[in-house]
Amino acid sequence: MALLITTAVSISFHLLLPAELGPYLIGAAVASCGWGLYLLMVRFGGISGHQTGIAAEEWTAGELRVLRWKRLGWKTANHILLERSDVDHVALGPGGFFAIETKYRSNWRDADIESIAAQARHGAQRLRPRLGPKAVVRAVVVIWGQGARERCPQPSEEADVVFCCGPDLVPFLLDQSTVIDPEAVQSAYQQLLDNSRRRDIAELAEDGPFARPAIYGVVDTAAVALAVMCTTSATLAPVSLQPAGWWSVAAATVTTSICAALRQRVANLTVRYFLLAVATTAAGLGVIVLAATLFNALN
Repeated sequence: MALLITTAVSISFHLLLPAELGPYLIGAAVASCGWGLYLLMVRFGGISGHQTGIAAEEWTAGELRVLRWKRLGWKTANHILLERSDVDHVALGPGGFFAIETKYRSNWRDADIESIAAQARHGAQRLRPRLGPKAVVRAVVVIWGQGARERCPQPSEEADVVFCCGPDLVPFLLDQSTVIDPEAVQSAYQQLLDNSRRRDIAELAEDGPFARPAIYGVVDTAAVALAVMCTTSATLAPVSLQPAGWWSVAAATVTTSICAALRQRVANLTVRYFLLAVATTAAGLGVIVLAATLFNALN
């Protein structure tokens, strides 16, 4: 699909643009074919749905950060790994201990509430031993998406699980009566942290880094688009300088080499994507300009 789109764009450039400019823009389109394929995979390969779920977890984590900022004795944690499962969020405070699951649905009218509640109860049961032998953990499901407010206008309990919309989570927790003293909260939180550190080290070693939120996909795409545009302009700017074409080839070669070297030293994924886009675009344009220059020289 990406190849077909690139071919169509290239033909359009060839037919509609001046002969002097068309080949270079065609080269830019060809060099960007891989990124078009990546975007299509994200959109139609199910990746975008997974990223949306991760984004919803980030929204809930943001709500819980507000709870900590209020300095009312609450402790929170995210992505608590259990055996063969995990709990999205944990809130520990004067109002009790809560295992919180985040769910996003495009339409909550057709959601399977029973299975969601069963998953939340299971997470709460598995979390309890990690907070202390006498800990009581309540299950909460935070819902996001279209129809969430209609489905749950206010926090309510269904099948021993509390369901609430994202913005209602913190008010619900703060509205709970005080049942836990600060020492017990701190003790449970410390036990949770100790266990999570051990589990996270093992998980990272086995599975690699955690999936990134959807917003990073937007940032990555913007960075790649900027890289392609800037690289195309910078590489083609000196194309008419004498000796014609060779300055663009030199610029492309230097740019590709520098970006390839820098990419080995950078850990940030967005920066790595940016450098990769610059390197591949420069390399593609460099090859095309070199071929055109040699062709003109031989004829």
